Amino acid sequence: MYLVLVGGLIWQIGLRNDILFAVLYASWNTAKPRKYHLKVVAKTVQYVYATRESSTLWLGGKDKIQILTYTDMSLNTGPQGKSVIAYGTRLGPKAGLVSSKAKATVDVVLSSFEGELEGHGFGEEENRETSHCVSGLFEACKQAAAVGNILSELREYPPERKILADNEAMVNFVNGDAQGKGMKHASLRLWYIRQQLERGYTLDWMSGTEILANPMTKAVHQEEQERHVKDVQGLKLLEEDDDKAVIANYSYINQFVEYTCS
Repeated sequence: MYLVLVGGLIWQIGLRNDILFAVLYASWNTAKPRKYHLKVVAKTVQYVYATRESSTLWLGGKDKIQILTYTDMSLNTGPQGKSVIAYGTRLGPKAGLVSSKAKATVDVVLSSFEGELEGHGFGEEENRETSHCVSGLFEACKQAAAVGNILSELREYPPERKILADNEAMVNFVNGDAQGKGMKHASLRLWYIRQQLERGYTLDWMSGTEILANPMTKAVHQEEQERHVKDVQGLKLLEEDDDKAVIANYSYINQFVEYTCS
C-alpha cells in the first residue's frame, strides 16, 4: 500500500511542485516504512485531493518570458545527517515552475557553503586540497540550460537568464569575487558553471526568506507553505486582470509544454 501511494504521488510532482519535499521524504522510507510514514503519505494524498482545484499549475502571464532558476540547500534534513538540495525553474517572476527537483546530498556536509557546492575534502593534513563536486549549483545550471535549449528550439531567446541562490559566500566564490576558506582547487563542474555565466546566465544572491526553493528542502510552517504553493503553482497570475483563458493560452508557454510532452 505504501509503495502504491508513493508511486501515485511521484506522478503528481510534474504538476504539483508544492508536494516535492513531502514525496522526497516518503521515498526515503520505501524499503522499511512504518505506520508513521504511511500516515504522512496518506495525509499528503488527502492534501493533494483537497487542493486539486485551488492548486492548479498556471503558466504564462503578462511578463516577458525569461529563465529564472532558484536553488537552495537545507543542512542535515536528509537521512543519516545528509542535506537536501532543491532547484526549480520558471519562465516568469509570477509563473509556476516548469521544472523542479529535490534530492539528498551524496555525502554528509558540514556547512551551508559546502552543501550548496556539495563539496568534500580529501588529502593529508600537511597538504590539504579541497575537491568540489558543485553538484547542487551544477544541476541547477543544467536545468536552466535545458530549459534554455528548448526555448531556442522554439526560436525564443529570453533576455534574462538568472540563477538565484541564498548563500552569498557561495555566489561570490563562483562569480570569482572571493575565495572560499580552505579551497585550493575546484572541479570541472565549477568551470562548467562559470562557462554558463559567460554564455549569458547570471548568478545572483537572494534572501533565504524569499527564495522559492527553500520550502522544497525541508518541512515549513503552514503560513510559509501557503506562500510557497502560491509561488510554485503560479497562482499569483490569477491576481492579474487577465482572463484565465488568456493566461492558459499564452502561446510560448503552450509551445514549451507541447514540446516537452512530445
